[in-house]
Amino acid sequence: MSNHIRIEKLGFDELEDIVELYRAAVGAPGCVWDEQYPSEEDIRTDIEQGALYGVHDEKGHVIAAIAQDHDENTDLLPCWSAELQPGAEFARVVVAGEYRGRGIAAEMIRNYMRILRNQGYNSVRYLVAEQNLAARRAYEPLGFQKVGEVDIYGAHYLCYEKALTLCSEI
Repeated sequence: MSNHIRIEKLGFDELEDIVELYRAAVGAPGCVWDEQYPSEEDIRTDIEQGALYGVHDEKGHVIAAIAQDHDENTDLLPCWSAELQPGAEFARVVVAGEYRGRGIAAEMIRNYMRILRNQGYNSVRYLVAEQNLAARRAYEPLGFQKVGEVDIYGAHYLCYEKALTLCSEI
């Protein structure tokens, strides 16, 4: 698979595959997800809100997904820059095991940042579990700035943010 991937909105017709994709990530090194999160209800809500995007393989199977999160708990964290509002948070980034390590997550995030910028957002942010070294390595080349740390949802997270209006590389 090339690094020039295309992301598309995911729909209810793909729900079973998406749930399977997330379930398969539980237990991966550094992953803090469990059997309750992300739930099928979380995924349904993402689809209903038009906030779940993904990557398909050549056979049309969903091999990666990313969601725009609307979580008041993280929206209200004091680490986010007031000058970069409105900001969007991405969450629940997942890549199928056999496709990990190929740059798909980074390219999917780049594509997603373009979408968010076109929707009028000034910044994008995310939380990543400190112990999730694979995710941190995947996101590192994208130019995000670490702006804080937080203990929330039973884990220690690092908070990252990036201005979309200033990034010509996306």
